[in-house]
Amino acid sequence: MLSFYLKTPPHQRFHFALYGIEAYFKALKFGLGRVSKRVFIYMGLLLPLRRLLFLCLAGALVASLSQPARADNLSLDSLANRPRIGLVLSGGGAKGFAHIGTLKLLDSLGIPVDYIAGTSMGGIIGGLYAIGYSGKEIEQMARQTDWEEMFSDTPSREELPFFEKTGSGQFALSLFLKGLRPALPTGLIKGQKAFQLLSKLTYAYQNVRSFDELPIPFRCVAVDLISGREVVLDHGSLALALRATMSIPTIFTPVPWGDSLLVDGFILNNIPVDVVRAMGADFVITVNVGTLLLDRNKLNSLFAVMDQTLNIASYQKKMAALQQSDVVIQPDLDAFSSTSFNRQDIAQIIQRGIQAARSQVHACLALKQRYQLNRDTLLPPLPGQTIRFHGITLAGNTTLPVQFVADLFELQPGQQCTQATIDSCVAHLTRSGYFKNVKYELRPADSNSVRVILHLEERRPPRIGQVRIQGLSHLPEKLVRDLLALEPGQRFDPEQIDRKITRLYGLGYFETIFYEIDPMDEQRLRLTFHFKENPRRELKLGIDYDDRFQFAGRIQLVSTSSILPGLRSTLNLTFGGYTHLEAGLVYLTRTLSFPVYPFADYRFKKINRALYDDQGRNLGDFIDRSHRLQAGFGFLYSNKANLTFAYFQEFMDVGVPAQIAPPSLAAAPEATLRGITARLTFDTLDDLAFPTRGLLLKGDFEKSTTRLNASLNYQRWAFSGQSYIPLGFHGLIGNLNLFYGHTSANTPFYKQFFLG
Repeated sequence: MLSFYLKTPPHQRFHFALYGIEAYFKALKFGLGRVSKRVFIYMGLLLPLRRLLFLCLAGALVASLSQPARADNLSLDSLANRPRIGLVLSGGGAKGFAHIGTLKLLDSLGIPVDYIAGTSMGGIIGGLYAIGYSGKEIEQMARQTDWEEMFSDTPSREELPFFEKTGSGQFALSLFLKGLRPALPTGLIKGQKAFQLLSKLTYAYQNVRSFDELPIPFRCVAVDLISGREVVLDHGSLALALRATMSIPTIFTPVPWGDSLLVDGFILNNIPVDVVRAMGADFVITVNVGTLLLDRNKLNSLFAVMDQTLNIASYQKKMAALQQSDVVIQPDLDAFSSTSFNRQDIAQIIQRGIQAARSQVHACLALKQRYQLNRDTLLPPLPGQTIRFHGITLAGNTTLPVQFVADLFELQPGQQCTQATIDSCVAHLTRSGYFKNVKYELRPADSNSVRVILHLEERRPPRIGQVRIQGLSHLPEKLVRDLLALEPGQRFDPEQIDRKITRLYGLGYFETIFYEIDPMDEQRLRLTFHFKENPRRELKLGIDYDDRFQFAGRIQLVSTSSILPGLRSTLNLTFGGYTHLEAGLVYLTRTLSFPVYPFADYRFKKINRALYDDQGRNLGDFIDRSHRLQAGFGFLYSNKANLTFAYFQEFMDVGVPAQIAPPSLAAAPEATLRGITARLTFDTLDDLAFPTRGLLLKGDFEKSTTRLNASLNYQRWAFSGQSYIPLGFHGLIGNLNLFYGHTSANTPFYKQFFLG
């Protein structure tokens, strides 16, 4: 290697020497196992002398910079004329996390990527990579995200409005009704949470309308359900495009896109090599995580047959795509499925992707060495050289209009400039006061011109100039604006808007919500919210089981009024082991901004209960049956606490067999009770059925009095509490339950406290 360096021309010596050391250092860091032992020994001998070595390299750098300008011109020509590298990432559901291994390899070796095309999960990962996320950052996101929660449409219980909390987790099936007929969904998952995540990750590029303007030009593939044609998405909302390319038919709802209705592109083009070639790629690196055709012995299940059936239609195109690729990376993922979204499987899939990428490291190194590829220094400094300015590309966190930044930059496309001119323009951006941080790199557009890639970080977010509402069919626009509570003049805060959308979605009024950003000027932007409403009636079905009553069915019907906004009616029926019917009306401000609300309800119950004497002996069963009417007012505190006061009237019809009922217990089995009741509830549980954290506190008071023409005078009150705390190891949960109750001496037996 020493003789190689000495024979290299002086102006190239530093470049090649730095390349050789950098490449093998990074290879070692990446953990490559196939680099020869001689290289490792050589590097081991060099490490103790690294200070002296880098001093020599610094001297070579100074010498190289003193060479005539023709050397830089040669570098510009060679970089401009190098092959354009395209990256293709296939679809495959959870198996798409294996793409991360290839991204980390390309990052480690510093190989630039000029174009990216992807389908489904490959489209999502490719889109994030195209806007500047590194392979390591995407890996961190993949490992930290709760994907099983992400593919659930229901917001977490802590984020639900109080009235939605009470029934959460009790129903297995939910259907909206149009009239009296169920409105079957177009997909099992609406994808609201997934879309909110994509919006949060890509919001800085919402004002980029052409995907050619992204730091790396990008395409993703979808299929139009209406025409049956492949659709290559190259403009519009990036978050919506990524949501469309992942819309697996029947699993996710299709995405409206103009006159089209888009679903996952894997149906027609799961390996879009032709797309990246059309973008201009000369050299294509393809990562295929999808399955081709299964062997006969693997076609042993319904899902395997369905998967094979879908693959047959596009098999020939997949094979042609792989043959048109220059490097193919195909991880061994037979042990996983497209639904392997638990954290343990994701970690193993990523590792399989890293192993597969390592198998092609020699091909990538050969490509890098042959064309002197180096992502970190796309273009060397150009002291004194005059070149043509091609334009700017924005990267990083900015919501400013592209034209406004271009005007601040002062150079116009086509103008001749020098390195000093570009530095002066960048300094002007910094002095403008709009940016906290400005960095740039030069990328050759052709042999005579360069494009400036600006990495910007805004000093302060812009203000909201206008809020537009689109897509409403029944709900009044004023109501939605009150729910959003976003006014012109407020600072744009994507985290706050995300929380507001989650809160709106939890009310149950909307099927999907998303927004787009359009800069109005350098200080203001326009927010356009797109809503799709749910039908106003929802039917929920569930099954309950306990040791005493065995199985019981649950039915809930919830309806909201379009005539009297804010009126909510519910009908709950439990049947089987016992019968409980509840029909209620509650009048809320639909924004839930006013804490006081009126309510009224009717309740019927018929429950067989066990009767015990003072010594705890079981005397037999009696029928606890009653009809109850009540009306009153409630007070809400955020979504955690609720306090109600009501007047009630209850007609008791208790059935007690004469042979087990002493006279004291048989008193007033058909009494009429009238009085007041109060209840305080504080609820922060994360899950009602299987909580892992939070508190549930309840306080109840009830008093019946003959002053209101009741048959009996009595009062009862009770307090109960549940606390759940994660213990931090092996999934253990600490639980504390408390109960205390008190009744007056003349309280009838059917108003005593019962276990179960």
